[in-house]
Amino acid sequence: MCAEWEELYELELEGEEKEKKPPVAHRGYVEGKVLTIDLDDTFWTVLVKEPDGTYSRTIASSCDTNVRRLTDGIYETDMCLIIVNKKVENLVKEAKRRGFKVAVVSQNSPYVMELAERVFSLEGIDVDAIAVGNLDKSSMFKMIADPKRIEKMVYVDDSESNLEDVGKLFNAVGVYLGKKYLGVTPKDLRLAEDWLRE
Repeated sequence: MCAEWEELYELELEGEEKEKKPPVAHRGYVEGKVLTIDLDDTFWTVLVKEPDGTYSRTIASSCDTNVRRLTDGIYETDMCLIIVNKKVENLVKEAKRRGFKVAVVSQNSPYVMELAERVFSLEGIDVDAIAVGNLDKSSMFKMIADPKRIEKMVYVDDSESNLEDVGKLFNAVGVYLGKKYLGVTPKDLRLAEDWLRE
């Protein structure tokens, strides 16, 4: 094949790849049937209860997992208050209604993920996959007693990577579920809503 034809062939292949490649969202892909929620930045705010009874805004590395629903979008444990982003919650419910799988990701401890599952459960939402990073693998498994929860936990080894980019967690979930996904961070909400309407 002469050089000119080779160049045209390569351009043709490049065009095919561009057509097949899904539109890129912020830290995710808009295609398939998996909605991946960035728990730490998007879904909720965790206010940890201080000894004097006041609350400070932080992501709890550990918390009592006995979650009580106080009112619409507000939950409480003995150690913290959880304020859920209702827009994201409604997005998740709509995704589940349409048959999407829903995954949550966090760069914090499994305690946070346990809280997330319980909050989802109170709203009748079943989580299909969980991803967590930035902690020792053996500790994670010690903290999760139920084997069924371990099966749907996706662990991301951060020994050679910087998990400050939660995109690595999104990638792990996508591989785990074997499908394309949309990773939802605050910048993605409009995009996700449009995606669900398609």
